[in-house]
Amino acid sequence: MRKAKRHYRAKRDNASCFDETFLKSFAKEFYDVIIELVKEGKIEVKTEVKEELKDELATKKDIAILEEKMNAMEERILRYVDNRFNQLDKKNDNWLCDFDIALYYNKS
Repeated sequence: MRKAKRHYRAKRDNASCFDETFLKSFAKEFYDVIIELVKEGKIEVKTEVKEELKDELATKKDIAILEEKMNAMEERILRYVDNRFNQLDKKNDNWLCDFDIALYYNKS
């Protein structure tokens, strides 16, 4: 109990030696330091996020390369479809010729 009283008196005596203007200026400086640290932290975080996103984002060059690849793929698909239709047309032509020949022989 005596230690607690001594501790309280020491705090009270030390507090009384600080005047109000000193405490206000100390609080203002402390506040400014905290604000500065927060701003620095935000800048560091923003920089880190920006660097991470820069690696993830596609550039115009990347997009142009993808467009070229897509156009080439589209051309290949269209050629494939055209070839398949041509093959089907030939089969149909052959089938129609065979059908015409069969009809001709059946009439006679």
